Amino acid sequence: GNLRGNLLYYPKVAITLQTPIKTKEGESMMRMQNVPILTIPSTVSGSITFAHRIDEESPLKFITSEAKFQSLEEGDLIFSVAFSAFDSTFHSDIVSSKKYFVKDLGFAKRFGDIMESKDGVNFVNWTKFNTYVEVDAKEAYMNLAKLGRKPA
Repeated sequence: GNLRGNLLYYPKVAITLQTPIKTKEGESMMRMQNVPILTIPSTVSGSITFAHRIDEESPLKFITSEAKFQSLEEGDLIFSVAFSAFDSTFHSDIVSSKKYFVKDLGFAKRFGDIMESKDGVNFVNWTKFNTYVEVDAKEAYMNLAKLGRKPA
């Protein structure tokens, strides 16, 4: 989140999925895969949530059920997020990075909305930061079916 509430221009985000693999030679390493996001606005103030569509091209397409998600171990998925933008108040670039692990994720969940309005004034409710909202699992499964995939 942007605690100062400064207007940030030209935001850029890169999300990389890191998964452990073994090479043919038996060496352990992390596979790095780009996680495409749906939209990036031209400005940001307060907070922003980036969305990724899980389809046949997604590096997350193997997670087809809550059981598969629950079977993930801590090092199985690591999301590395890098964010940068131009801060209009300080007239300089800002950068931030964060790693998300399996314990930070949820199946059929999304981040809750932290933007609120009172008496016509919009503001960020920081007490709701990093809260989750349940997503209808039936709807998620129907979306998988539209892709020709069955939940495991």
